[in-house]
Amino acid sequence: CPFRAIIAECFASNNCLENNESNIKSPFSGLFLMLNEELKVLTKNYFRIESDKDIPFLMFMGVGASAGSIAAWVTNPLDKAKLRLQVQRSMQAANSKAPPLFYYRGFWHGLISIYAEEGIFGLFRGAGARVLFQAPSTAISIACFEWIRARLL
Repeated sequence: CPFRAIIAECFASNNCLENNESNIKSPFSGLFLMLNEELKVLTKNYFRIESDKDIPFLMFMGVGASAGSIAAWVTNPLDKAKLRLQVQRSMQAANSKAPPLFYYRGFWHGLISIYAEEGIFGLFRGAGARVLFQAPSTAISIACFEWIRARLL
């Protein structure tokens, strides 16, 4: 099951989703890479392509953009909680006199608080912008990687 690999990667350490910005990218990356491989296999089967060398560059881009878009949308709640923790931390570091808009004790408290106050739609507010940011980035990076790898191997 591909999801077991994601769970193993994302939760190998106990502090995967703590207040560490480098670790919060793990769910997106794991989901993106799994989706990219699955969509690449589906595309090869649909178009009856035998080898990765025969996949056109634009097809690699389409697969990468699709995988990146899905992963960005699914992991948006995690990114939203992380971003709010970063804003909270920067306001505290700047000794801001403005009253805080929100206060979260940690990642899970932030995620639960967003859901409690804003509902399920609050967790996904801003997902469209995140998808528009990630889709071209992942399309270009994975297409270049896959295209070059297919020709070198």
